[in-house]
Amino acid sequence: MSKKISIRFLSIILTLIAVLSIGRMIPATAAEDYSSGGWNQVKNTSTIVNSSGGSVGTVYAGEGVTVLYFSGDRAYIEYSASNSPKQGFISISNLVYDRLYPKTAVGRITSSTSTYYSPTTVHYAGSVSSGEYVAVLRNNDSWAYIEYNISGGQRKRAFIRSSCLYCYSHNANYSLYQDDENLLGIGMTNITSNRTVYAGPDKDAYPSIGTVYPSDNYNVWAFIQFKDGSGNKVNFVEYPTDKGPKYGYIYSK
Repeated sequence: MSKKISIRFLSIILTLIAVLSIGRMIPATAAEDYSSGGWNQVKNTSTIVNSSGGSVGTVYAGEGVTVLYFSGDRAYIEYSASNSPKQGFISISNLVYDRLYPKTAVGRITSSTSTYYSPTTVHYAGSVSSGEYVAVLRNNDSWAYIEYNISGGQRKRAFIRSSCLYCYSHNANYSLYQDDENLLGIGMTNITSNRTVYAGPDKDAYPSIGTVYPSDNYNVWAFIQFKDGSGNKVNFVEYPTDKGPKYGYIYSK
């Protein structure tokens, strides 16, 4: 072996030793634990702060957020902003539901996928990308019902295939749409005028996605009632379309 080759070989060995040594010196990153998180709703317009108390943005009354974890009297949340989602701390006292809305969870999208306004592929809603965090409102072996961030500082609720989702807890194996055993549909008989359907329980925080009509009387079924940022009642409903049932939110009258 020539001297030049020996020096090059020795250099490679020394480089590998250095890399391996550095690798041992770097501590392993702690695995993220969002098992206590889930969906929540902002009670009052609030300033979101970083760990040092500096302002990072604002959330508004009625807005939905994804609580990633709790720290003392604060919740660390992800919320929708104009350009891209932001994260920061909010006082728990400024959330509608104490600690956690029952039976929801944090999820991470594992494979980019389309979203739908029903647990079928007939009502296209949008898409989510691999790596996104979402609030999981319902999850079973086939479909998950999620809330996710969209452009313009709004959020949207829709269905995705469960196979495209990693759920941080089993809280979302129950609740928030029609096949819950503890929820009974109530026929909506007061559809006497056209009513806008929204993609979440607040007309200012979620976009409109359709309309129900007087001709839909006795065919619109309500399951859960929320309040928007002004205290108005909003129902989660199933309503008919020419492509089959669709899900969304309408204001009570």
